[in-house]
Amino acid sequence: TERNNGDCNAPYDYKENDFQLGLWLALQRQNKRRGEIDASREKKLNDIGLVWDFEKKKSDGWENNFKLLVEFQRREGHCNVPKRYKSKKNGINFNLGLWLYVQKKAKRKGVINPTREIKLTNIGIIWEIR
Repeated sequence: TERNNGDCNAPYDYKENDFQLGLWLALQRQNKRRGEIDASREKKLNDIGLVWDFEKKKSDGWENNFKLLVEFQRREGHCNVPKRYKSKKNGINFNLGLWLYVQKKAKRKGVINPTREIKLTNIGIIWEIR
């Protein structure tokens, strides 16, 4: 997946040529947590940049996206990001508008992380989805 996505951290349901790569990676992470992974396999996965704590990786990703939103807010004076607005993230176009839409949808469904909701509210997010 590094070739296609820029990293080696496939989601759980990811398949590569009919191989359940995401599931396999989840099992490798589980084996590492249990201390049951073969040392040579662990080294090979480390060498290609596998993130062992995927939840931390996802959290770091959210924070990076939030920083892009803060940059937008400082530049534009508001957080009313158009749904199709793209921002550069590590040299790649990132759909910041869609990301914000997903945050608003999570709030509407009552599943947003409360800490994240506070951070978004504090920079001026208007929660109603248009």
